[in-house]
Amino acid sequence: MFRNELKNSRSIDACSSEGFVKTGIVGLDNLVKGFPRGGLIVVKGNPGVGKTAFASSFIYNGITKLNEPGVYASFIEEENSFYQYMNEFGYDLRVFRDKKMFRYLSIPTLLEPGIASFMDFTVEAIEEIDAKRLVIDSFTVINQLFKSDVEARAFLHTLFSKIVKSLGCTTVLIKEESSATGRGDFSYEEFIADSVISLKVDRIEDKFIREMSIVKMRGNIVESPDNCFTLYKGFQVLTETKFPKIIKPVRMTPLPDTELSYSTGLSELDDLIGGYGKGSTILLEINPKVTKEQYRLIVWVCPANFIVKGRPMITLPGMGSTMRDIDLFNDTFSISEEERTKLTKCFLPKTAVEAPRKYVVTYDPVEGIDSLINNLEEAAERLYQINGNPPIIILSIDSLVFNYPYNDVLRLLSRISTWTRKKNALLLLLDKSSHPELTVKLSSIASVHFKLLRKHGCLMFFGVKPRTPLYAVQTNKETPIPKLIPIV
Repeated sequence: MFRNELKNSRSIDACSSEGFVKTGIVGLDNLVKGFPRGGLIVVKGNPGVGKTAFASSFIYNGITKLNEPGVYASFIEEENSFYQYMNEFGYDLRVFRDKKMFRYLSIPTLLEPGIASFMDFTVEAIEEIDAKRLVIDSFTVINQLFKSDVEARAFLHTLFSKIVKSLGCTTVLIKEESSATGRGDFSYEEFIADSVISLKVDRIEDKFIREMSIVKMRGNIVESPDNCFTLYKGFQVLTETKFPKIIKPVRMTPLPDTELSYSTGLSELDDLIGGYGKGSTILLEINPKVTKEQYRLIVWVCPANFIVKGRPMITLPGMGSTMRDIDLFNDTFSISEEERTKLTKCFLPKTAVEAPRKYVVTYDPVEGIDSLINNLEEAAERLYQINGNPPIIILSIDSLVFNYPYNDVLRLLSRISTWTRKKNALLLLLDKSSHPELTVKLSSIASVHFKLLRKHGCLMFFGVKPRTPLYAVQTNKETPIPKLIPIV
């Protein structure tokens, strides 16, 4: 018999503004105001896609961030195996089991008559620790115990409408799908659910990627229903990458160089590839969907790291760039006027400069490529001699290709690359993939080749040479220095 006596009912109006609870999942709470408390959340997807990670993060973060005890009822995994799997995410749920804030129910395979015992067992666990969150893993196993869909629907109605909601326990129901499941097919449990979240895996080139779709979220207006996620240190939703609005300039803490390499400006990237070799050419291949504000997050940190260590910088920005863009870089990283004059040279078309500045060099494409080559080499040599350090040279390929013939661009890049090797400088090429045949040639001369692309608004980053895993670029409001999050 199902338990009929539910004392001290905590029924909450799940549709009121007070009736929502934060998910606790990193990134997801930026997209939605929360799950309806006492509601049913269906999380579906193929085996291995991350459903258990989602559910366990929902439980763990509920305990640690929101002080909400949780119960995890599994028909699939033995308790010790579950704890070992959770340790991979840094979730030590044994501690909270001992503190009476977590219960794991390892449910043996049942026949239909045993469902009533499962119900009683689950409700007892919820009441024992006053749980506010429940996971059932998985409904697919339970559904197979019933002779018909009608009986399965009756079970759902009894479990969630009469028991779980009366207890005010927000419930995640895991649902397995086969690869053959049609995206347009919706089951009964999805229709009655307050929220439906679909997880899947895909590939970008040869890289593995995970995607989450918010199919249904009752009481929420979801502006970005499709997002990428990772299982790195638990389930994390990767939100749209935006350059933060810096209220107070950030003086970059310099990252150390080595005897053979310069820091990339990102500690995670330094650890991954060991920095940029001195005298090398770096190719950043940028997908056209990536915005200027997004790729700046990767591009700007390296020259900023150069300047704060007294190393010079030369830059020839992309199409449409003006002094406003140069000022934004300098202001963002708190580069002083003295440093701008002493350490930097910026090459801009004459038409883009309204008033002269000491650190701005204007060029006119009408004068030909040799004039630009000579001016670049002269500026680089002069900065080298004055400061005693070789510069970083940043060239945007789109500006060069727009203003000069193809073969002239190759000649310039060959000359500057040769100068870079001789002087142990660093050459950074920004290629927006508008000329694929040029990209192939640039890749052949580059020591390092990275690709930047965008998926569901999130900036993705990976190495072609050397080959690296896929990373998501994520920021916060306080700093323009991003974090690289592995996609695992």
